[in-house]
Amino acid sequence: MKLIFFGDGLEGELVRGYRCERVAALPAVPELVSARLLEQADAVIIGRVGPDLLEPLARAIRATGWTNRKVVAVVPPQGMLPPALLVDLVAQGKDEKEDAERVAATLGLPRRPNADTLFVAVGQNKGGSGKTTTAANLAGYLTMLGRRVLLIDANVDDGKVRQAVGLPAKTTLTVYHVLAEVGTTLGLTVATFQANTYGVDLAKRARESRAVDMGPLTVEGELRVLLAPAGVGEYQPATLEEVREMYITARSVYEVVVVDLGIDYQRNSLVPMAIQEADVIVLPCPPQVYALQDVDNSRVVVQMARGGSGAHVAVAAPIFVLPTMASPRLLDMYKDLGLPCLPPVMRNDEEAELLAQLGVPAVILNKSAIGRDYRKSFEELMRKIGRDEAGRRQKPGPGGGE
Repeated sequence: MKLIFFGDGLEGELVRGYRCERVAALPAVPELVSARLLEQADAVIIGRVGPDLLEPLARAIRATGWTNRKVVAVVPPQGMLPPALLVDLVAQGKDEKEDAERVAATLGLPRRPNADTLFVAVGQNKGGSGKTTTAANLAGYLTMLGRRVLLIDANVDDGKVRQAVGLPAKTTLTVYHVLAEVGTTLGLTVATFQANTYGVDLAKRARESRAVDMGPLTVEGELRVLLAPAGVGEYQPATLEEVREMYITARSVYEVVVVDLGIDYQRNSLVPMAIQEADVIVLPCPPQVYALQDVDNSRVVVQMARGGSGAHVAVAAPIFVLPTMASPRLLDMYKDLGLPCLPPVMRNDEEAELLAQLGVPAVILNKSAIGRDYRKSFEELMRKIGRDEAGRRQKPGPGGGE
């Protein structure tokens, strides 16, 4: 959307944060308004200007005959304009950032994706492979290190993220409550995500459960969870474009987005778009009887990520295997696929069962052997993709390298 700004302060926040283009930014002087100027834009934004200028400026805009497009004015709570001027009034917020969000909501401007946001897709082409456990632990790991994280359950057939982070069974808000906002006049906003996601205090959960004996680590960040529908009966298909819009907005709102992929790639539009949007893809590989079979299952995910299986997506995101057993034969098979392996997470069945019952990710527990393995694997993952241990993009050094 092309915008003309009159007044001070809003153009920077809007152009940086939302998908729009600045045609001109001018002082709030009515004499600067012209039909030739306005015909270049889709909307006019009037910033915080005094009442002595607001009405003359609005009248000058409407006098050009420019009546079919939006004029939005940011005004104090008591600010008013004659209805005949057809101006959308936005109440002045506490700062320019809040003003920009309110104007963007009025215009339906989508947020720009944040290039520094880390987007991770965790998937495998079968159930029981450790997808959800890995996704929950990765989200917990980055939350522990101070990041603002959104964990999305994209498994519409059998989502388990709720249990993995200990949310109660009565939780009812799902990903489709967010998707319902795509295409509305308000569009997706921070408030939409906050209203339809659940906050999880991981350290508190650990302290209040039997996991307290395992030494909960300090958690500095914020974790919010966006759940999948409870079952196939609640499945509501969404178009690829709608899902893409949700993921792009998630990038702009959160510092890290982790998606636990479902295994139904044909009718679940959440999966191929997460693979397309991802900065990195992680394939957990379960132990023992499933391990060799999952090399074949991994081929399906890899094929889809590289544009096959009718998914209509093609990405260049690096793909890593996270094995849960140290099998030389298995590692060689993945090497033949061209997939590097992260340090393995050695599964302890007794400990894993306890943590699954408690709904506490092992990675935030100092005395958890599984947690230590996960931390080691995630540290290596961040190093391999050029991020610091908390997933922040590394700044080039003096010589231009990472």
